[in-house]
Amino acid sequence: PEFEERLRAGASAAEARARRSAQEELARLGAELDAALQSQAHEEDFHAIGTWSYRPGSQYTITRAAAGRLRFREQHSTGRAAEGILVRQGPWLHGDLTFDDGEPVGSIRLRYVEKY
Repeated sequence: PEFEERLRAGASAAEARARRSAQEELARLGAELDAALQSQAHEEDFHAIGTWSYRPGSQYTITRAAAGRLRFREQHSTGRAAEGILVRQGPWLHGDLTFDDGEPVGSIRLRYVEKY
């Protein structure tokens, strides 16, 4: 009985060490993935960062989000804000937008073009 208790206690301690090790490995791999995604971000995407106007009184902002991604945010005239993460699709940045409460707004497609 005493030997079995020690054996169970040892097994529990080993399981706890293995869980901690697995959690640490997952955290390390997650950090490596974030770094890889950020390094793969297209340099031209960062030209889009800033606040942009598209007609008098209407504007949107693009900021850098986690892992090098870009976040679109626009304040509507209703007072509600729409936002979404932009993903590169060929020459375009595409994003599905939702209001702050999660209600779908629609999608947007943007492309940066330098002045001629």
